[in-house]
Amino acid sequence: MLVYHLIWAIKVVYYQPYGNLLNNLVYGPGTLVANVGISSKLIRYINAKLVEDKIEPDYKKYI
Repeated sequence: MLVYHLIWAIKVVYYQPYGNLLNNLVYGPGTLVANVGISSKLIRYINAKLVEDKIEPDYKKYI
């Protein structure tokens, strides 16, 4: 999904469908950065809740 968003952001900056350059930078790379940030925080949260809590302390030293 992030790869598709990256391609879309590049096309937005290149073709400028949203008017001026500032709008295109906000809609293209701006939303890509927000998507990456939210996705990484969500993955870290899910990892902490689903995986790390269920690993016994003896096995954590191997991770």
